[in-house]
Amino acid sequence: MYADFTPAGEGASGTTLSRAVQVAGDYSPVASAPTRTDEVDGYTVTLDGDLAAGSTSELTLSVSRDGAPVTELEPYLGTYGHLAAYAGLAPVTRRSGSSIRGEHPSRAGNKRLKRAFFLAAFAALSDPTSRAYYDRKRAQGKKHNAALVCLARRRIDVLHAMLKHGTIYETRSPAAA
Repeated sequence: MYADFTPAGEGASGTTLSRAVQVAGDYSPVASAPTRTDEVDGYTVTLDGDLAAGSTSELTLSVSRDGAPVTELEPYLGTYGHLAAYAGLAPVTRRSGSSIRGEHPSRAGNKRLKRAFFLAAFAALSDPTSRAYYDRKRAQGKKHNAALVCLARRRIDVLHAMLKHGTIYETRSPAAA
């Protein structure tokens, strides 16, 4: 469940809150074979390109509905928090009664998307900009996995900005990050 809040006033930025909801009943997941095209709620999502270890690769994600390309994702992913919550990388506060036990990564979300971002973050440690960000998180006292989750969340934010503005990824120097 997601809720968006945007404070009134000039220059105000929005916040997205998410909460996993448990529903009683049987759940039996259905295994599916890997595919490059999938249908979700009338939308067709296609992944083009190939990954090659040790080299730069270009991946293209396209979304269409009724054969026409969807170029504006804002109504579907209003803020970067939606994508992070969908992937299960948005922090959630664990509560029980009056007890609040801090923020932790969500156990909910799309497991395949979460794994893809986690593995992408791990692979990005060879990139100087990503390594500098990871090292900063480690210096702040975060453990290895927590620092990787931070890096994965950062990659989600960058991906959302790229989708929103229709741009490609541009490498920056570690000092600019």
